[in-house]
Amino acid sequence: MTFDKEDVVWFPLSAAQSSRWFLYQLDAENRGNHNNVFAVSLHGRDDEQAIARALNVLGSRHEMLRAHFRSLDGQEAQQCIARSVEIPLCRVDASSMGDAELVSRVAEDARKPFDLANAPCVRASLYQCDAQTSVFLLALDHMICDGWSYWRLLEDFGALLSGEDCATPSLEHADYADYAGYVAWQREWLTTPAAQKQFSYWEGALGDAAAESPLPTDRPRPKRSSGRQHVVTRLLSPAQTRALRALSAQHAGTLFTTLLAAFQIVLHRYTGNVEITVGTPVPGRTQAQWDGVVGDFVNMLALRTGFQNDPSVAEVLRAARNSALKGMANQDYPFARLVQRLHVAQGGDTHPFFQTAFVFQNARSSKTLSRLWSPADAAQEPLRWGAMELAVFPLPQCVGGDRIGLALQAIELGGQLRFDFCYDVDLFDAATIERLADSFETLSCAMTHDASQAVSALPLLCAVERSRVVQGFNATAADYPAARLVHQWFEL
Repeated sequence: MTFDKEDVVWFPLSAAQSSRWFLYQLDAENRGNHNNVFAVSLHGRDDEQAIARALNVLGSRHEMLRAHFRSLDGQEAQQCIARSVEIPLCRVDASSMGDAELVSRVAEDARKPFDLANAPCVRASLYQCDAQTSVFLLALDHMICDGWSYWRLLEDFGALLSGEDCATPSLEHADYADYAGYVAWQREWLTTPAAQKQFSYWEGALGDAAAESPLPTDRPRPKRSSGRQHVVTRLLSPAQTRALRALSAQHAGTLFTTLLAAFQIVLHRYTGNVEITVGTPVPGRTQAQWDGVVGDFVNMLALRTGFQNDPSVAEVLRAARNSALKGMANQDYPFARLVQRLHVAQGGDTHPFFQTAFVFQNARSSKTLSRLWSPADAAQEPLRWGAMELAVFPLPQCVGGDRIGLALQAIELGGQLRFDFCYDVDLFDAATIERLADSFETLSCAMTHDASQAVSALPLLCAVERSRVVQGFNATAADYPAARLVHQWFEL
């Protein structure tokens, strides 16, 4: 730690932050794609004062919401926690905006990069549509808030607006943990034999993963990414979701490992690679003391599954489960440092180990808010923050990542699985990802029917698509004059 002339403490970045800082320098224009964003429609007269108070209570409770950053003379970047910071609430007159214009404006504000040198790296806006309708936006830079923290903050924020007590340990509490403490712990841990043991595992597990052919794209990767992403969504029925859960139980797995296996099978079928490596983020909170701390703890794991000798579904489920379990057991080792120590080339067109990612969201502690996106809960009592009723706002999603062309996000909502295929529009056409999403849905459902079948036998085409390919494309019959002889067809 260092102290400036005002005795303000500056401390180093964590490994996750350092990796993100590097990406920010590499592609400064698209830094906003990494923001964690929440947008919701509010019905009923909004309580601007209550919202502003709740925001500033969050700022006082969770110190990383007061963090700012610096890098002096090319030295290692540092961060500092301001003693107090007001989180401003910007009010926008949206009464003259149409639906499309409003969505575009909220999306633009959501993805604006933050000035990391000045706290807070938090943006809150209230778009007033009419006297009874508004849209609330909360955006946080990923340097101060990962996915785990995101759900924790939303839970606290909703509780404050609803008049509930959600106090966190005070600074004087004996068990209080903070992000600076986590950074210090991590830096010390990286010098231990335990860290070297985890590095050795990954060194052996990844092997020649960098040699895998990427998923075929519709266009070559441009030298400079536009940062634009679109989403294709699929929703499994409750019956299909139950079948996948039962398949997981039968093979001593979880929904995470089963869906990971299904995604890897689809990628294997599309690429022909006998080894498929997929990146997946993990919370990085392997000690209970960090559970309530807001900050960027997330780490990426490179999970690899082999498809030599045309394995069965059961064999792939077992391999994916084992890969995930071993990866989780070695998740403390920072992925960025692993890449450095393995001397893998960086800065090229593709990621050194994977170009696709799988994210399994479980909304962490905020099971209540997840009801917003659940069709099964639509008929239930509406969610409220105080007197304000909440409804879904159609904000386009974005997955900030290092050269990740396709990310599959899965979340279970009210007994149904929803899949969001987030893709780079510089690389893929919408029709390509629509077909891949259909293939994933068809194949994952077929897996539940017979786990002994070879993965090469699993269908990729749904019934409609198969009918179009097998029958529609072969409907080549045509009328012709039956009285004409064969040689007459060649005469002028």
